[in-house]
Amino acid sequence: MDPRVVEEKIPLLLSKKERVNASRGDCLFDGNTVNGVTNDSSSCLDWGSLLVVYLVTLLSESSRGLFLASQWPYLERLGGTKSLLGVFVALFSVGRMLSTVPLGFLSDRFSIKTVYLWCTVCQIFGHFLYCVAPRVSILLLSRVLVGFGSATMSISRAHVTKATTLLDRTKHFGYLSAVQFVGFAVLPLANGALAELPMFSWAFIVFDPLTLPGWTLFAANSLALLIIILYYRDPESTVSSSSDDNYTKSASFYPSQHRPDFSVLGACLFLNVCFRGVIAEFETISSPLMIDMYHVSVADTGFIIGMLGCLGLAWYLSLAWLSKFLGDAQLTLMGLLLLLIGTLWLAIPTGRPSFIMFLFNMGLVWSVAYPIGQTAVLSLFSKVLKNVSVGGFLGVFSALGSFARIIFACLAGGLWSIGGFRSVFTCAVIFVVASIFVFAFAFTSFHEQLKVQGRSNI
Repeated sequence: MDPRVVEEKIPLLLSKKERVNASRGDCLFDGNTVNGVTNDSSSCLDWGSLLVVYLVTLLSESSRGLFLASQWPYLERLGGTKSLLGVFVALFSVGRMLSTVPLGFLSDRFSIKTVYLWCTVCQIFGHFLYCVAPRVSILLLSRVLVGFGSATMSISRAHVTKATTLLDRTKHFGYLSAVQFVGFAVLPLANGALAELPMFSWAFIVFDPLTLPGWTLFAANSLALLIIILYYRDPESTVSSSSDDNYTKSASFYPSQHRPDFSVLGACLFLNVCFRGVIAEFETISSPLMIDMYHVSVADTGFIIGMLGCLGLAWYLSLAWLSKFLGDAQLTLMGLLLLLIGTLWLAIPTGRPSFIMFLFNMGLVWSVAYPIGQTAVLSLFSKVLKNVSVGGFLGVFSALGSFARIIFACLAGGLWSIGGFRSVFTCAVIFVVASIFVFAFAFTSFHEQLKVQGRSNI
């Protein structure tokens, strides 16, 4: 395009926002645009806003991961019990589950930026309460508030959906999921660095290894609030609407007469509850067991959990390669069998397991079984959806996962306080065995549904 034309269309007297919108229009409608899709799809992408989305997602998931090692010692210092630990972990998911749908509605009614700002303020206030909590009730309230503010994943996915073309969307969803896993499973590594910082107090404010995760996220979210105000812009749906419309029109020539087998969908939902529930039990009691039973420091506990998270991230990134050799059903079965092995050994009453054996079995569940099995179940579930409300069913899938985390976290805390840690893993074994039977019952239906789906997409 002639630069003189650009200068004429975007005079310096226009506001910054008007110049940006005008240049975006040039990008969408210049000679390199075909059917609303540019040859270089990344050239029109607002990377500044997208990086803000990744930052918000990372901080939201860090609200779980960064507290894994220190949550039990802090709760115990304020007078909490083992049964309250399950409630402590579950309340975070309660806040998330209650706010996910309203936040989605508000993002449509107002803007994504408005919701991001509200969520960030809520997290700032929640982390502050966590750090200065004088008693357990305030600590529990802080986790509900942080859970409310961290329910941003659906909003972030909405941004990616609106801001990217259909061809690039899967790639950016993958980036978003990777950032989510890093915040939850890898960032516990930071506990070691935080533990090396000097401890001091001022008035009612205490800086020590138990409160520093909260202060870190308090400062990070305060900075993120400023970044959102300065650099985030709501996406315009026109960036990808043309390509989506063309795709929808072309897809409409191949309607499917088949409806999904709801027994298969039910089996997938049950397996989803299994994977999310078992990982919630490990999330609840793994760090307390390392600290109390094996006398590992808070910093070393965070380092160990973070390293297991790095291993899980490697398995997560290897799924594209694994899927070339194994289908979703086979990967799901692999995840279930690894869950069974990892929980069964810890449930057998043969005396206290060695620390190495405990880490080995935790690694099987945390780093291998969950990334493989949970991802495969989600993929399988999405593939058998046909002629139904895809968004609605995926919402049910996510909601049941959050509900499983709430129930199993409370169950883990209660069983641990009543019957010891082996009772927690015995409960997990029972549920995993039941899930394997459900999988075996639905295995034939899985393959039939996938064949039907494959034929309908030809």
